[in-house]
Amino acid sequence: MTPNGYSFLVNYPPGGGTFSAQVLIVSAAGAGLTIYLDGAIANSISFPAPGADQNTNYVLTVNVPAGQHTIKLWNQGQDWLNLGNLTLNPYVSILGAYQIGNSNFTALWLWHRTNIYYANATATLAGNFPLAGLSPGSYRGTWWDTFAGRAISNFTFTVSGSNSATISTPPILRSLAFFAAPAPALSLGSIPFFPQVLGTNSPPLKLPVPIANGGAAGSLPLAYSLSITGASPIAYTAINSMQPGGPVFAWKDYSAIGQDISTNFASLTAKTPKDEGIAGPIDIGFAFPFFSGGQSPDIFTQLYVSPNGFVTFGPFAGDTSTNRSLPAVAVPANLIAFFWDDLDLSASGHVYTYTDSLTGSFVIQFQNVRFKGTVLTVTCQLILKSTGEILMQYKSLALADSCTVGVQNATGDQGLQVVFNQAYLQPNFALLIRPFPWLRLDINASQVPNGKTNDVELTLNPGGLAYGTNRATLLIRTDDALQPVVIIPVELDVTPLATWRQTHFAPPPIRVRRPILLILMETDWSTLSSMRSIQILRRAIIRLFSYAIVGQHLTISFTRPSPAPVEITYFFEAANDLSGPWKSGAGFATSIVTDNHDGTETVIVTDSIAVTNSTAHYLRVRN
Repeated sequence: MTPNGYSFLVNYPPGGGTFSAQVLIVSAAGAGLTIYLDGAIANSISFPAPGADQNTNYVLTVNVPAGQHTIKLWNQGQDWLNLGNLTLNPYVSILGAYQIGNSNFTALWLWHRTNIYYANATATLAGNFPLAGLSPGSYRGTWWDTFAGRAISNFTFTVSGSNSATISTPPILRSLAFFAAPAPALSLGSIPFFPQVLGTNSPPLKLPVPIANGGAAGSLPLAYSLSITGASPIAYTAINSMQPGGPVFAWKDYSAIGQDISTNFASLTAKTPKDEGIAGPIDIGFAFPFFSGGQSPDIFTQLYVSPNGFVTFGPFAGDTSTNRSLPAVAVPANLIAFFWDDLDLSASGHVYTYTDSLTGSFVIQFQNVRFKGTVLTVTCQLILKSTGEILMQYKSLALADSCTVGVQNATGDQGLQVVFNQAYLQPNFALLIRPFPWLRLDINASQVPNGKTNDVELTLNPGGLAYGTNRATLLIRTDDALQPVVIIPVELDVTPLATWRQTHFAPPPIRVRRPILLILMETDWSTLSSMRSIQILRRAIIRLFSYAIVGQHLTISFTRPSPAPVEITYFFEAANDLSGPWKSGAGFATSIVTDNHDGTETVIVTDSIAVTNSTAHYLRVRN
């Protein structure tokens, strides 16, 4: 013990506690120990001279009230003594916490007292804590990484009566945040009706998919992600940032928050792991559809990374330093090549991975990776989206004409080659690969606040499609424990009839939500010249403006010039099949004409057959 003793500034919790000092050895000449509390003697002991240094195990204790105090240890004896343990009871936990909230929510910040300001900390610590103050009920808790700015985990817990809930923490390196509130609840609005029928010349059809959070007041945001699986047919297409409608190059650096896997590569050949190796399996963070609908399995949750600029959804082997064209049996199965070249991480460069649950994306970033045997480097990203879309971004590249970019399936007989050993890529460049061109979503993941609705835009684009049926499945995954997945079958039928309608009667025909009725409008072109038929058509029907089901009968209404053109005869016909026979008359369809006193008149046509009496029925207006 030093001649001047020791002083401690302490802060005890409500209820106070104790402070104890252990004496291990007393010198031959004797010694003493006095404990001062805020300048006053709280306890003291004197050790007489034993004549020789003496071991002891005496513990001197004082009571300390709650609050801040100064404690001083002083040796009032003749000679020295050695102290052992200094015990503060209760001693503060190594994990600190600060909580705010009310009876409906709570938010906490938890920090590691030793590591919080230690940049090179490696040792983590986990624990349990009582969470008090919440009303009885079910809650959703979320752990957040305060340094990476992302959610770590979600879970549900229950508060019973006035009891506290015991919460277990993840391993804490520096600090984490915790938020709990009533669980969200998915509420789907009026989802689009399928199948939709379009022509090859129809414009893209945009349909809203409303996703609402119907949770209790104050509930957490509803997190959701969208995935498109089971597409038939499947055909990958590519568009770059230099083309109209292409992706925007928007580089976000993940080197500060991503996981560095540069040292995770294992050897595949006699070359070094960072030259010819494999890293994985690596969790994607969501189910990623790849050639979904064209192979099995077609959804993957893990992948493998090559230092040569490609990933696969299963282990690969051998030397892959030589890039190849796609597709090919000799190429690793289920491959995405974002910059397949002879690259080498041995001398420099890093590979980072990052999963962003808020945007439903997984990122692999190659940072300053060298071309083998040179000092030239490439920095690029591969971004997988939950929808199955694949985004590639190129920030800088010293060489661009010796790589392969594209995808291929498990058997190597189907794929898309964007480039092979050609000068195509460039700095500040983005490339988007889609698994099917006819179905798109404007977002692949987000959150809905309590009481709000997000309208996801689903676009059906028949452009470039042949006549036939196109199918896929839209999966809406949410953190609603009662509705974790919603399945919506999507179907786009491209037909000659819809193409004819779009050509002559744009906009596309209106379809009722029930699949048993269809409105057709036709004219007899065979008896009219081309120019005259167009003129008569323009005079025959000005606008189809409404349809309805009234008393279980389909009605359609349109306006025409008043009086009706004498050279035009209108037929209102019905049939059970498009091939006929088409029948007219009061037993099949009736009409009522009303003068609008503005040079037009309104015609209301009513189908005589009730919608409940037929599995398929068609109504047409013909002249």
